[in-house]
Amino acid sequence: MSQAFQVGDLVGATIDDPDGSGAKIEIQGIVSKNEDYRDARRIAVRIAKFRPRPSSGTDDSQNTPMEPWTSESNPVWIRKEDLWRVPKMPWQDGTYADEGYGEGDNPGGEIMESIETD
Repeated sequence: MSQAFQVGDLVGATIDDPDGSGAKIEIQGIVSKNEDYRDARRIAVRIAKFRPRPSSGTDDSQNTPMEPWTSESNPVWIRKEDLWRVPKMPWQDGTYADEGYGEGDNPGGEIMESIETD
């Protein structure tokens, strides 16, 4: 049974890069539409952060900091079964201390602002 997601929910997923590189990426973002009118199994997610996933199937990327998403592909339609809830994102509190940035640094602030204004 799939989870119910609402607009504004914080989510994560591992997906194929929407820009067509064929690479797998892990993303974090905010649900912007809760259902695709053509396919009720997909939800639109406005991606805020991503990191590459190694093809070897290891969890090495867990130590790689998430980077701001700057692609033109946003929002991205993602299958509900590929999504999970993210309890809190580092950019929500305006700090990146746990990702190696200094207290108060907010390199993704402009992304969060653009997400909130849509």
